[in-house]
Amino acid sequence: MGPRRPEVEFVDLRKVQQCACTPSPSPDMAAGLQELKQLANGALKKGPFSITTDKQPPHVAASNDIHDFLSYAPYFWPSDSGDGKYVRRDGKRNPGRKHQMGDFF
Repeated sequence: MGPRRPEVEFVDLRKVQQCACTPSPSPDMAAGLQELKQLANGALKKGPFSITTDKQPPHVAASNDIHDFLSYAPYFWPSDSGDGKYVRRDGKRNPGRKHQMGDFF
């Protein structure tokens, strides 16, 4: 069992418009348009789709602004000077990164 396939893979909006503007569509065309409309209405209810919707600590940048980019670089460590900057230690993975990311990595 692989990943679930999307309900709609591709929609040619020009063809949908042509079908919708047809004065007397065939039963198959009318049924297809109705099914597409139901799928679209269902998708509208599932949103909004944003990467910030479910963003919570510890996946928020130090600024506590969910719109700021956060990256967990495995070879960067907090600076020994305590200035809040990070330094690269090539070949040594930061063990705190696993704590930050949980069981994801």
